[in-house]
Amino acid sequence: MSNIISSQKRNEFLVGEVAEVVGDYFGLLKQYDEAREEYNQALNAYERVNESSPDFNDAHKQKEIVRKKRDELPETQELSNAYQQFLTLAPELGQIGVNLTQWFQDVFDSGWQTLESFLRSQEENLVFRFATANRYRSGEPGTIEKKVVLVKLIDFGGELKTPLALMGNVELERNQRRDILFQLYPIGKDPYLPPGVKLIVLDETGEIFLKAQARNADNWIQLQFRGEALESFSVKIALGDASITEYFVI
Repeated sequence: MSNIISSQKRNEFLVGEVAEVVGDYFGLLKQYDEAREEYNQALNAYERVNESSPDFNDAHKQKEIVRKKRDELPETQELSNAYQQFLTLAPELGQIGVNLTQWFQDVFDSGWQTLESFLRSQEENLVFRFATANRYRSGEPGTIEKKVVLVKLIDFGGELKTPLALMGNVELERNQRRDILFQLYPIGKDPYLPPGVKLIVLDETGEIFLKAQARNADNWIQLQFRGEALESFSVKIALGDASITEYFVI
């Protein structure tokens, strides 16, 4: 019987620890309502341990720590001024939600697919397969914890003779920063990008952060940068008066 009680105590304590960690995560994201809910679940779990084993000091200490974390949470959710401004720049709410962090959990927004899946649809396109081979590594070896490479077709509604593909490579470094690489490729019979097509990264305020422009015989163009969780930006592909913009949150 004592073994059963001890096992239940360990399980309840583990429930509390998990809820506390999730609460810490939501706190970092400034999602305070969700953080408060998780902390309450942790407090309830630690309290159940205390009730069954009053001499279990770890649960009592952890309960006080979690209670302090919960009580110190702001009362309202917060958004940075820059991110609020970014939201107003997106013409539709649906265009702000390409969450790069979710890519690591295999959650992809509509239109995006893995590089492996996209390559299967391009088996006869030797130019694209050669151009992308070994060119989607952006971080230093040994510093990467997770990595994902996705591709999306860029549709200008028939205004371009050469179809385009935007490839996004996101790597999570050990310091929790993200190394981000975007590349623009032609995927039609023409092995070259349309001269003058631009790949542009804009920051949260809509200002140009990085820009590349295709010359007469470029097979691809690319832009690489680093970012931190919750930072927002957009990627614009433009040729003449036509343009398409993708909005992202890290």
